This record gives sequence, C-alpha cells and structure tokens, in this order.
Amino acid sequence: MIIRAGRPIKDKYRYQYLKARRTIFRYDNSPHHPSLPNFPHHKHMGRKVVGATEPMLGQVLKEIAMLMEREGTT
Repeated sequence: MIIRAGRPIKDKYRYQYLKARRTIFRYDNSPHHPSLPNFPHHKHMGRKVVGATEPMLGQVLKEIAMLMEREGTT
C-alpha cells in the first residue's frame, strides 16, 4: 500500500487459492504479461494466464466458495 493524500491506496495485490499445496488460481497485477487485455491485471489458472480485471476480495472469496461447493468440500 501507498499513502496518497493521507489515505491508503492498494498499489499491488495477489489473491491466491491453494488446495493441497497446489495453486488453483491466482489474481495479481505483477507487470509480467504486457500482451494481455487489462494489463497488468491477470489471472493464473494452472499453467494458463488470462487477462482479468482487479477483483475485490469478496469476489475472490465467492469464487473459492463456488469451487468448493462444486467439489463437495464445503
């Protein structure tokens, strides 16, 4: 985070979902995929990387809950 005009601003993020030490997905804004739409925001899904918008934490938690529900692990 950085402070701008006395307020905290999120400048970097990474939201990662792991299961049994394996990454299921990760959203981040690390600038290492400049050819993707919405650069630097992107999502890793296994070995696949796709353009994404910056998610809010609540959206990420809902996505995790949906995946867990599909797998019957809730």
